[in-house]
Amino acid sequence: MLGVAAMKLRAARGDLAKYVEAETQDVALVENCTAAATAVIRSAELRAGDVAIHLSTAYGMVKNALAHAADQVGADVISLPVEFRGRGTAPVGAGGAPLDETLAEMIDSVLVSGRRVAMVTFDYIASCPGAIMPVARMAKVSKQRGVPTVLADAAHALGQVRLDMKFLEQSGVTHLMADAHKWLYSPKGSAMLWVTRDCQTSIHPSVVGAVCSNSKTTNFDPNALAGLSEFERRFQYTGTRDYTPLVAVGDALRWRSEVGESTILGYNHGLAVWAQEYLSHQWGTEVLVPAECTAFMAHARVPVRSSLAAALLNRRLREEHATHVMAFELPARKYLGETQPTH
Repeated sequence: MLGVAAMKLRAARGDLAKYVEAETQDVALVENCTAAATAVIRSAELRAGDVAIHLSTAYGMVKNALAHAADQVGADVISLPVEFRGRGTAPVGAGGAPLDETLAEMIDSVLVSGRRVAMVTFDYIASCPGAIMPVARMAKVSKQRGVPTVLADAAHALGQVRLDMKFLEQSGVTHLMADAHKWLYSPKGSAMLWVTRDCQTSIHPSVVGAVCSNSKTTNFDPNALAGLSEFERRFQYTGTRDYTPLVAVGDALRWRSEVGESTILGYNHGLAVWAQEYLSHQWGTEVLVPAECTAFMAHARVPVRSSLAAALLNRRLREEHATHVMAFELPARKYLGETQPTH
């Protein structure tokens, strides 16, 4: 663990950094996005009266972790509503305004009240529905307003789209977390945390017991630690756990290189776009979001008009065809003359 595995971890981290257009010293390997989110939220150091903002599409874990941290100190968490209007249109904010504009207005309203926006987090690709969000634009408005912690939740993005950390950092992202075990084809228990250089001093792994003993004097192979920054050393070893999924990230990347990154991205994206177009045509319904907001997850409106019918369809697909789908309800689109919700 302290010699051969440590060197392999270092190599895997370097390969992953290259894959996402980042510097190796800004990338840490972690078990999952839960561990990454915990580390980032702690480093934000919420104070009484502070505000943290997330999108309504935020993953449940992110919402729970933020709410817990805020409750401990008397801070508030605000959810920014995301509307999906269907008919192949991009996700928008309340009233149909662009998401970055509604986010800017929300931050401004908090600042005018004399409170600090300590943290903003948004999905790169939402979990459900799996739509690509305008990450760079939302990061830009956050940066312009001096938000110190801007976390991009890229749990579903790694392997679905090309990540360019240099571009995202310029846009205003200070932290990014991403699972490797979803779409990168690495084993479960492998993920990454990227942190901009200015924010690395204050961030620590969610498990800190081993950090105290490994920061200065360790039994690691000297070659495994040579030249590592304090940030890199903190995340190098956090106690007894299975590090093989993290090592396997490098193997997943080599496999993708052999198959061809463009081949993988093109095939899966093309299949998702084709599938949602085909299904919506067969059902006489519609596609939820446009192709540019679609990665590998397809979204077609099913030909039902009630939650009960949608639940029954979901159950039959699961029990009779071993097919799991995420069904969700959209509000009635009164602006289009509809009075019933769509699914």
